Amino acid sequence: ISVYKARERMGTILAFTVCGDSSSMALGIDVVIPVPETSRTYAIKLAEVLDISYREAFVKNRYIARTFIMSNQKEKNNRSKMVKMKLSTINSEFKGKNVVLMFYPFAFTGKCTEELCTIRDERNDFVNDGTQILSISCDPSSSLKIFAEDQGLTTPLLSDFWPHGQVSKAYGVFLEDLGFANRGTFVIDKTGIIRWKVVTSPGEVRNTADYRLALSAL
Repeated sequence: ISVYKARERMGTILAFTVCGDSSSMALGIDVVIPVPETSRTYAIKLAEVLDISYREAFVKNRYIARTFIMSNQKEKNNRSKMVKMKLSTINSEFKGKNVVLMFYPFAFTGKCTEELCTIRDERNDFVNDGTQILSISCDPSSSLKIFAEDQGLTTPLLSDFWPHGQVSKAYGVFLEDLGFANRGTFVIDKTGIIRWKVVTSPGEVRNTADYRLALSAL
């Protein structure tokens, strides 16, 4: 069997796994971006089946060592540093919108559900021509899909499950002893610079009014 055809089929299966009976628009998916670039074949087919845009947004730096076999990756912050250097963003794919990046501990828990349902109800404030909100937890993507369907969530829920907590660690909100992300929110301007942030505790609900105030200052 052709490896290329097998990857295409996997892209098709992934499309149905991601959306199920929902549309890509209902789930808040507007673009497919392959990371790493070896996933292009899957991503192209996924975008085709979902009838949404496929875009390249990252360029791999081939002069950085493979991050999972680095001899010195145990040195403090070295792995995170190399991961950041390994992938460079194509800025034009992200310019033009302010981003609210919201980390939360777990799907289906009381306070996390409360926060995300508030975002759902105030969606127009955080998903529009000038702003996009992204919510991230260390839950597997399959759990997030069910969570979104159960609560009617239409903003993107991103999985930081594997490599476990890698994105959370990069933003300094991963709780190593507990294995999940703390409640941290970062407002990133249209040039990719963090302009505002708040980090609370796992048991402290954040106020979306603070997000709006931070966005209005940009």
